[in-house]
Amino acid sequence: MRILKMIGWILLALIGVLLILGMVLPKEWTVEREVLIDAPKPLVFNLTNSLRDMQSWSPWAELDPDQVTTWEGEDGALGSSMTWDGNSDVGKGIQTLTAVEDNTRVDSRLEFIEPFEDVAEASVMLEDADASTRVKWRLSGKSPFPRNVIALIMGMKGSLENSFDKGLAKLKTMAEEKAANPVYRGFSIQRSDAPARVYMGYRARVSFADMSAYFEKNMPAIFNAAMKAGAELDGAPAGLYYEWDMEGQMADMATAVPVKEAKNAPGVAVEQLPAGPVVTIDYYGPYEGSGEAHFAMDDYMKDFGLTAGSPVIEEYITDPSTEPDTAKWLTRIVYYIQN
Repeated sequence: MRILKMIGWILLALIGVLLILGMVLPKEWTVEREVLIDAPKPLVFNLTNSLRDMQSWSPWAELDPDQVTTWEGEDGALGSSMTWDGNSDVGKGIQTLTAVEDNTRVDSRLEFIEPFEDVAEASVMLEDADASTRVKWRLSGKSPFPRNVIALIMGMKGSLENSFDKGLAKLKTMAEEKAANPVYRGFSIQRSDAPARVYMGYRARVSFADMSAYFEKNMPAIFNAAMKAGAELDGAPAGLYYEWDMEGQMADMATAVPVKEAKNAPGVAVEQLPAGPVVTIDYYGPYEGSGEAHFAMDDYMKDFGLTAGSPVIEEYITDPSTEPDTAKWLTRIVYYIQN
């Protein structure tokens, strides 16, 4: 009997402690972790600015590789959402983008459905840190009694911190590898300093439909004109692109040859490009398939916060008259860096 009374008093004492803890423990919680990443801020942001991107480094994605994930809305746009449904480690819920500030911040709302119902607010924030990028990941929510006591007993905050550290470490690895070895859409991108170049060419606004015919007519013509004027060639023939108008299906372009010194020739335009930094892609294949390489270059420029100068250059390294296999045709795509 005495033992039962003792157990009763102990239980009452425990209940009292729990009630006191429930009153003094905070009813709101926040977990925040950060990491320094040796990569440009735009590149890091582009790995965090949509729910699909976040899923690539989320520490919970790998807890259930077979979880069912569905998406709604335009990727990266406000109001777009991701619904997940997995095992007991990840549960079920929906995450919705609520705010996006370019290269600065991404906010989202998480609604947990299983194994318990709850709501939390998440933020990924980016800051410049000398040559690196500081990423802060924050999650906050409300925890009324008795959830605040249960969270304390189960060590929820420490568990979340460990998960955040794991996810940020994966993000750091992904971003730094991408910065050190930029490969976009399967194309390796090289950055270098180009010497000053001089081109002689025929420039015009040409419709996309007429572009092949324009090259066939004017490439031999500009070569002959340069030779007749006494110019000395200094590299492969090229296409210079000043404007690419997708809506109007027109390009402001030139068929051109690089020369050591420009010579006067009737109707021939001269383009003198100063020495400066460039990024290049070596594309192998038929000319009409080079669009994907240009899209890759656009992705790279966006990630590294760069602006392309004008003109964009395609150097036609392989002579089609000597190599019948179009898969072996090499086109070097060159973008001058404006900033």
